[in-house]
Amino acid sequence: MKKRFLTVFLSVAMCLLSAFSMIGCKGKTFTVTFDPDGGELVSGELVQVVESASDIVEPELKKEGYTLKGWDTVLAEIDSDTTVKALWDKAKFTVKFVVNEGQHVKGSGELIQAVTSGEELVEPKFTREGYTLTWDTDLKTITSDCVVKGDWNPNKYVLSFQDENGNPIAGIDDMEVTYDSGIGTLPEYSVADFNCWKNKRDGKKIFDDQAWKYAYDVVAVPYIYKFDYRISYELASGSFELPGGLTAETGYDEGRESIAIYPPKKDGHDFKGWTVYEMTISGGKGEKVEEINQPGTYNWKNPEGDRIFEAKWQIRTYDITFKINEGTFSNGQKVIVIEDVVYGGTVTTPKVNVASGDREPDDWKFTIDDQTYILLNGENPWHYDINEAVFEAHYKLKFEITLNLTCTVRGRTVTSTIPEGSAITYTFLEGEGIDITKFPTATPEDTYEYTFTGWKYRVGNVNTGALVTVDVSANKENFEGYPIDNNYVVHITVYACCRANWTPAY
Repeated sequence: MKKRFLTVFLSVAMCLLSAFSMIGCKGKTFTVTFDPDGGELVSGELVQVVESASDIVEPELKKEGYTLKGWDTVLAEIDSDTTVKALWDKAKFTVKFVVNEGQHVKGSGELIQAVTSGEELVEPKFTREGYTLTWDTDLKTITSDCVVKGDWNPNKYVLSFQDENGNPIAGIDDMEVTYDSGIGTLPEYSVADFNCWKNKRDGKKIFDDQAWKYAYDVVAVPYIYKFDYRISYELASGSFELPGGLTAETGYDEGRESIAIYPPKKDGHDFKGWTVYEMTISGGKGEKVEEINQPGTYNWKNPEGDRIFEAKWQIRTYDITFKINEGTFSNGQKVIVIEDVVYGGTVTTPKVNVASGDREPDDWKFTIDDQTYILLNGENPWHYDINEAVFEAHYKLKFEITLNLTCTVRGRTVTSTIPEGSAITYTFLEGEGIDITKFPTATPEDTYEYTFTGWKYRVGNVNTGALVTVDVSANKENFEGYPIDNNYVVHITVYACCRANWTPAY
């Protein structure tokens, strides 16, 4: 009985001793508090009680318009109660400017810009005769990726009238006219042999409902000439472009053998001839009297009576080729032809598989006679009067910066190392940018004799001597002279720069 009691006693004592031992071995704990600095917790805990830095779990945060850059304290070095503050970088977004027609002014803002706020946007400038460009979005209020479309608004001008001597005409008021729109009905001028009005500056005739093509205020003066019969034209937005200062006939005299009816022109259309109508006393269209299926100059013989010539047009169609050099289209091909695209219709760029490096084409370009035409991904109005255009995919440049860990110091080759886990190659796309001041610190093999001083650029095998000291946006201008390979990749090398801690004896 005594032995059994002693055995039980010893067992209990050993258990108590083991428990006290475990309590005595438990490590000291400390509290780590994460300050999100305006961010919002997605997952994890902001307050953590841990025994060592290895137990700290970074919480996941988000903040609208920002990306998490890191923390103001190295988490691996924390060993006591600490408040860690989140560091945020303002997020960049992309703004594309889309303008149909007009000419982009060289040196003004780019059509695609990566910015952190609308205040950074540089407005691109465009020119188009007779029009003023406005944007469908207030540029300064943009805060995220968007497409800004430009709208062309036709300018308004003043058409005023003077008599043969250059004096204002009583009873005839000025007219407000809109560029590319019909003038409307011009005022009557009650003098003998008045034929029509003409532009005082260039002498060209002005007619009722003519599309206004002057990008300035015009003074009209009477054109005095008597015709036995009148001629007018309905061109459906076409126009005459006659050589040598010739003008289209607006009348003819009795007994004249024939007159020349010149062909008009119209963007995106082929002229097919005329339908001729009688002209009523008021100038309106009467009965049809003739069909002329001749697209060139027509010698109209033995005319009798006032006539209206109505142009006949056939709209053009175009074959458009899309060619991709990197990746393939969604059907696996590298070339797609879209046939019979109608002028003024819509052309949709073909969908592509993701190209190498997870890049898709930024837009499509075609150049002819030093004129570059651009189609953005998606639907585009087709107003280019060109056939058999071959649009090639245009990619954003990819930038690859490689760290070279060797350099020459006073004739000796010094090899360095970088912290384990640091990157050797940095890859980013045009417009994204990279903070190259965050490259790791290199350590020379012999730290007693050499000290690392920074990173320097290298173009090919030539060291430029330019220290890496500033943030860089990924644009071609930042890396002038660097090679671009066939995959639109710019290769940049920076090498570790060291100095000797000793002075040679001479």
